[in-house]
Amino acid sequence: MRLIQLKRLTFISIILLTTATGAAAQGDFSLEFDFDQTAPETYVEPVVPDSLPLSTPPYDNRNWLYLLKHRSLNVKDTTVQWPGRFVDFLVRAYNWVDLTFNSFDPEYVSHTRSGKVRVVYDNWSDMQNFQPINTMRLVVASDMYPSIGLNVSYGILSIGYTVDLPTLFSPIPSSHKKTEIGLNWSRINAQFNIWDNKGDSRVRGVGKFSGIGSIFRAYNLRAYTIFNHQRYSHSAAYNSSRIQKRSTGSWLAGVTYYRYNVLFDLDALPESVKALQTYPWSRYHIKYSNYNVMGGYAFNWVLTRGLLLNTTMMPGVGLTHTHTDSSPGSELLAAFCGEVKVSLSYNYKRMFMNLATSANGNLFLSDNLIFASGIFNTGIVRHKVLMPST
Repeated sequence: MRLIQLKRLTFISIILLTTATGAAAQGDFSLEFDFDQTAPETYVEPVVPDSLPLSTPPYDNRNWLYLLKHRSLNVKDTTVQWPGRFVDFLVRAYNWVDLTFNSFDPEYVSHTRSGKVRVVYDNWSDMQNFQPINTMRLVVASDMYPSIGLNVSYGILSIGYTVDLPTLFSPIPSSHKKTEIGLNWSRINAQFNIWDNKGDSRVRGVGKFSGIGSIFRAYNLRAYTIFNHQRYSHSAAYNSSRIQKRSTGSWLAGVTYYRYNVLFDLDALPESVKALQTYPWSRYHIKYSNYNVMGGYAFNWVLTRGLLLNTTMMPGVGLTHTHTDSSPGSELLAAFCGEVKVSLSYNYKRMFMNLATSANGNLFLSDNLIFASGIFNTGIVRHKVLMPST
């Protein structure tokens, strides 16, 4: 009996083994062991292939000339291929300077368009306080001439030129001319100005004489740093290269250089004045250079959106050097200077209007002369047309 049962078990085992071997050969057979029926099911995250880029550059060609032709050139784009290492170095240097000296807090300051053309209407006058020792003081001032000109700017650079408005459409040469060049970073503001006056001048309290102070030329180069440059924008008040969004101020510090060339023709004084005072010279030539260190404070009040009021005050102290061809001779003297500016400006879309008044002057004392000179700009109104962005 046991022998018969053993034969049956052996026969069943052979059938099962044969069936399993055939199933495994066809890939249908699986053998699983689950010792814990309560274990959670294991989830294997599927492998996802690398995704395609969401966007591609508008132009695969990164050559600078190709991008320029398609109006897509940006000097801050690091993928641009420039023509040579030197040009690439210059572009990198420009971007470093722009980041270091031209950055700002967007909560307080915002950009305007890069290219601008301004029509400038202004009035300016020069004034000299001339007093030789033990003689009557003379205050000589030029007429306040209306002037018109253009100021063109792109980025941080601006260039302007104005002439007498009455002589603009006449053959009479302009007697009042002004040239200005500016570099306007957020952190540093630099200006170079040339004033020329060959017109009539007036002696205060005496009258108008064409010869008095008839030759006047002044050069001025000044540069100052703005300590709160991230939040305060000096350019927003005077040339609209920025827009001040919130009221704030900043301390300023810098240097300035003046060079004056003034000729007084005392023979042009009326006989009644000559009878009251005899001057030791018939012609007095003052030619000097002035070197000063300046410091002060400026504040921008945002009165409403687009309307900005600025006040700036900067006194200074330094040295004056009178040249050898000057009437006082060559001397090195202590000097004092100052600058005051007030501006009311309005920005609306592509229009910029500005009304500003400024005065700057300097003073020096010698053994035989007290001399002070100043230049006054008043009633400046500027209408600005903005070029398209680049």
